[in-house]
Amino acid sequence: MNRSKTWLAFFSGIAIGALTGVLLMPQKGSVTRKKIRKKGSNILEGIGENIENLGDNIKKTFGSTEKGMETKVKKGKHKLPDPKN
Repeated sequence: MNRSKTWLAFFSGIAIGALTGVLLMPQKGSVTRKKIRKKGSNILEGIGENIENLGDNIKKTFGSTEKGMETKVKKGKHKLPDPKN
């Protein structure tokens, strides 16, 4: 299982557990709904942060790969014979 699927499963488990806990607590419906909204907002915030981090990691990975490939191409061009001759 890759890292993103692991995190998705982890946060899904947290969300399901939190929702179950809130729903099973004996409280007024309005209090319960407020708690659900707050938990949902927190979960969405966490997901947003994880998506931003994932995007940053992808940019770093592909950015460094792109620079490395450019360097290798430049080095390789010098080793090829000049086609004009």
